[in-house]
Amino acid sequence: TKEYAVFYFDLAVIFYILSCLLLIINFYFNKTILQTLQTVFTSIAIIANIVALLLHWQDMRMAHAYTIFDLMVFVSLALAIVYLLINLKYKRPDLGLFILPMVIIAGLVALFTASDAHGAADSMSFAMDNLWLYIHIPLISIGTAFFLTAFATGLMYFIMEKQLKQK
Repeated sequence: TKEYAVFYFDLAVIFYILSCLLLIINFYFNKTILQTLQTVFTSIAIIANIVALLLHWQDMRMAHAYTIFDLMVFVSLALAIVYLLINLKYKRPDLGLFILPMVIIAGLVALFTASDAHGAADSMSFAMDNLWLYIHIPLISIGTAFFLTAFATGLMYFIMEKQLKQK
């Protein structure tokens, strides 16, 4: 099932890239259908990301994040979920111009390190089998997602403020 996990994560990264491209096109043309399609693509990518994570954990027979692959998959998932929730609640799709590239970068890092995922996890499975990993790693990933979201939001508002002052 390792191949299936990587396949679904490949699919998630492709949909994240398509979602980002739709967001860039929507930024210039401002069409409601593009924004809706971008939200659907982001949702599909999140579902594929969750499936990839669950298949990987099933294959590893543990729900830990021992490797950089696991961590980056979880960070990209957390970032995408935070973006989607903010987009749905506050109707700020432009924030995706800053967050989705970070999701894509985290996804690409995960894909480039996917081949090392099993070897590193097998060598560390006994040394790091601890209850705190079930709590610590997801909270670190979620905290990283919120920090990167705050960074992207701040950056977006600095750019917007500069553009308003130039008018």
